[in-house]
Amino acid sequence: MRYFVIIAVILSVLASSYGVWITQSLQTQIEEITTRLTQFEDEQRTLHIPLEGGDIALYFVKTTDTDFLLESVTRSVAETPSPLLALTLLLNGPMPQEELAPSVPPGTRLINLKIANDLATANFSEEIRTQFIGGAQLESHLVSAIVKTLTQFPYIQEVQILINGEIVESIAGHIVIDNPLSTN
Repeated sequence: MRYFVIIAVILSVLASSYGVWITQSLQTQIEEITTRLTQFEDEQRTLHIPLEGGDIALYFVKTTDTDFLLESVTRSVAETPSPLLALTLLLNGPMPQEELAPSVPPGTRLINLKIANDLATANFSEEIRTQFIGGAQLESHLVSAIVKTLTQFPYIQEVQILINGEIVESIAGHIVIDNPLSTN
């Protein structure tokens, strides 16, 4: 009888241990699937979540006799508005009839754009720095134009600007961009 009790206890412990192991294994798999699903949803939002009305706000520079002002321009687009499309339009610059100057230096290319957890990471080519001509005010307008263009999408709260895949302190030495930025 004693052997049956010992065997029963051992089987009970083994069964409990196996149950705990299975539960932990399933929990790990659920966490991995959840992470993958979140990444997939973030990637889909990068290209496919529309803004109401098919409009995109872009920001360019208005030059006056005494100042440089950041002006908002609304563009209606046939495609589904997306952060990628918005940045592409921003990099293309203003239309001639808008009578504005580009906020981003000509020749600047978007290397890639990633969106995850309300953060857009925009990776620009070196031209954003080497072709920049201006002082603190124009650098501020450049950074603000990028941040405002991206944060108009409700799933983007902050923007990290990279140059050639690297976090840099500043584009031209006036405005610090080494941390994520927001419009607040």
